[in-house]
Amino acid sequence: MEITPASLVDACGGADNLRRVLRHQGKIIIELIELERVNQETLSISTIDHSLRQITLAHPVNQSTLTALGRLIDHNLREQAAPCYASTSKTDFHRPTWHISPPQGLLNDPNGFIYFQGHYHLFYQWYPFACEHKDKFWVHLISQMGCNGTAHPSALPPAIGMTVTGYFRVTP
Repeated sequence: MEITPASLVDACGGADNLRRVLRHQGKIIIELIELERVNQETLSISTIDHSLRQITLAHPVNQSTLTALGRLIDHNLREQAAPCYASTSKTDFHRPTWHISPPQGLLNDPNGFIYFQGHYHLFYQWYPFACEHKDKFWVHLISQMGCNGTAHPSALPPAIGMTVTGYFRVTP
């Protein structure tokens, strides 16, 4: 029996229970918010890791199902992060004036600083929910001055194209 996106989401306890999906060495690993919501009678599971809240599926899943699942997780992450996009107050004297800083959360790995067609562009990783290293968004910051500007946090959310190694290495 082929697994469809809808049946997989239902068996995993609903769209709001999905954290991420990974393909690693031919196995499909799904990280969930609550393992208790998984319907093990409708989903063939080879292993359950309670400490990481992950299940490994016993059967392969086709690419279109994984893509649909990734898009759903992407949508959920964007909605969860949206309240974190709010710009910071210019009167907050604890925030740097001449250094990039996200509205909240963890900024990591700023790179790709370029000047193109009258604007500075910088990319960095951002985990908006806390100051810890978890799956990060790639933010695209655009500025005329080079020190503050408009951030586009949804440039590359963690769910799209994610592998076990994250965005650092492309794997076939």
